[in-house]
Amino acid sequence: MSGINSEDIADFIDELRELRQVLTPQKPDPDEYTDLLNRALEKWGFGSQALIWIEELSELIKVIAKRDRVVNPSFESQLLEELADVDICLDQMKILFPEYQEYKIRKVNRLRRLVYHG
Repeated sequence: MSGINSEDIADFIDELRELRQVLTPQKPDPDEYTDLLNRALEKWGFGSQALIWIEELSELIKVIAKRDRVVNPSFESQLLEELADVDICLDQMKILFPEYQEYKIRKVNRLRRLVYHG
């Protein structure tokens, strides 16, 4: 019968450390994040991703819509979960449609006029 030796324990501890790194939420490196979003677009394609975007946007809409009519103690966590999903979707869209920045500038300028000049 073989016992557990110190090398086995050291290997096990190393595996636990690696697992903890994988399971611990970390802010993604911007370059790695962009690469990840591009790979997802390449892997599943625009059509499939567009359906996911619609689904995620609708889930966020449902959480917001139910805020005042349903008692929901987990409202904030649900909102944050869906907001994170939608944020990822928007980041993918921004990769595909970089010209959105021109539209955003116009929209922000319009909002500025409305807020400061009525």
